[in-house]
Amino acid sequence: MTIKPNNSHDYSRSTEGFHAKQSLVMASGSLTLSVGDACDNSSAPGRKIEDYPQGYPRFAAFISAHSSFHVFRRFMALRVRLLLYKQDELSVLEKQLERLDGDEPKVLYLGSIRRDRNEARKELMTRLESKLEEYDSLATRNETILKRALPRDRDVQNLRNWIGNNACVAREEKEYLYRDGYDRDLMAVGALGSDSTQDSLEASISNALILSLKWTKWKGIDSGASIDETVHIFPPGLMINLTRGLLASMFILVLSAPVVIIVFVATIPARLAVALVACIIFILILSILAKVKTAELFVAGATYAAVMVVFITGNSMS
Repeated sequence: MTIKPNNSHDYSRSTEGFHAKQSLVMASGSLTLSVGDACDNSSAPGRKIEDYPQGYPRFAAFISAHSSFHVFRRFMALRVRLLLYKQDELSVLEKQLERLDGDEPKVLYLGSIRRDRNEARKELMTRLESKLEEYDSLATRNETILKRALPRDRDVQNLRNWIGNNACVAREEKEYLYRDGYDRDLMAVGALGSDSTQDSLEASISNALILSLKWTKWKGIDSGASIDETVHIFPPGLMINLTRGLLASMFILVLSAPVVIIVFVATIPARLAVALVACIIFILILSILAKVKTAELFVAGATYAAVMVVFITGNSMS
């Protein structure tokens, strides 16, 4: 996904006064937005983004057009503040319970819940249960939010540029995408790929497809979610299949190139040197491009080295 923002547009202004300039901005704007993984477009099948009224209806339609646009704030500072508040409430109630137990004149009440006639303690236990339930619920929600991935820079930039070219949202209500320090507070609600290498390749392929579309004027691979010529949302699976095909070709080349070289090398030391270099390159590629554990990396390297040694031995004997 690649974006070239429209520098002529003033991001700091609200929606008032932009309707008269909308057609000019959309016609001359240089926004380039491309998406290639999972196209949702689930707001209303058959409707274009521009079919919705200006303002939040259109902004919501744009966000719902693709999962990568589902970028929202975490409000982590507020969540931590609430968690600290609930924690202190429990601490106060805990002290009250300790005080009640320490001042209890009848030891029998402390040794039997059934015989406990201290109504203040029973009421306090009920409050503790309620507060603990609130605390646990908030802690669980915070855990879920913390697990959300940060949005990709290009996804945030897409949102910024689309808002800039459409002026659908008031200045203070789009501040979460622009304000300094908010970038670490954003989260991607939509599913993102866990492979950074594949993600980078998708971005490059998207740029290449956009350039080809500009030259050929062909719209056959566009999903048609928007009539805006600067918005490109590709159909589901297209970018994934292209990226996987490119990665497969690269891996085949890396794995087969040493074998081909060894066939044309006559001496054993030279073949071993080729195998050593191939193993180093193979392990480096795995460690950089793939998220593998140390043990998995060792097993993969050892397996590849064993295969190379067996191939060298068999080729030498023949």
